[in-house]
Amino acid sequence: INMVMRTTAGSVANEVQTARCEDMGVNLIQIDSHSGARPKCAKDQGKIFSLDNTSGTVEDLNGRKIRYYSWNSSSYGEPDGILGINCGHHKYPFIPGVNIQRYFPTEDMDANNRLYKQTQIQRALERDVRKQKRACMMFDEIGDRDAFEEASVKLKAKEAVLKIYVDKHEHLNRRKDREQVVGFDKRVSAEAVGTNKKYQKRLAEKAQNDKIISEMKEAGIKGDVELSPR
Repeated sequence: INMVMRTTAGSVANEVQTARCEDMGVNLIQIDSHSGARPKCAKDQGKIFSLDNTSGTVEDLNGRKIRYYSWNSSSYGEPDGILGINCGHHKYPFIPGVNIQRYFPTEDMDANNRLYKQTQIQRALERDVRKQKRACMMFDEIGDRDAFEEASVKLKAKEAVLKIYVDKHEHLNRRKDREQVVGFDKRVSAEAVGTNKKYQKRLAEKAQNDKIISEMKEAGIKGDVELSPR
């Protein structure tokens, strides 16, 4: 749903921009740019294109010559191309002698592609978190406490993996909005957190008991040394 809403809103905004350019007789458009763009977008971002599919050079407000390209030479129209599905880019009118080039083409494609791959891994980890939250909701709804405990522990583990991955890469940021699931409210969240804490406490107690038993056996203490966690 989020993907459809973002794509639809972006498409409408781009169509409005095109209509405004046509009404004002503006032929050139400028594409913004950002790091970590997907491959096809990375090749087109930061460039100036002509809507009449010509190419050449143009001057900005400061007399700086800038090359512009044919709009047909871009990846526009392809699902994973510029302004396509899930694309976060925008286009703006560019008037020769009036505007200044504020966005620039990708200089280091290798660095861009590395960041793009990192963001895709982050998206996959976010999907894992959402999937696990739905599992918690399902077991909570049917009242299966054992399954809910197992799902809660897995959820916290997946969230921990996501946090570690994001913290390890300086250009990534935690996107809590991408981890949200409708119906996973404060009550379910609190129960999942509490259940995981109880589980971790039992694990810690068992580890401590196992350590005591091992030390007693090493000391040669005989008898029933089996301990049970509270």
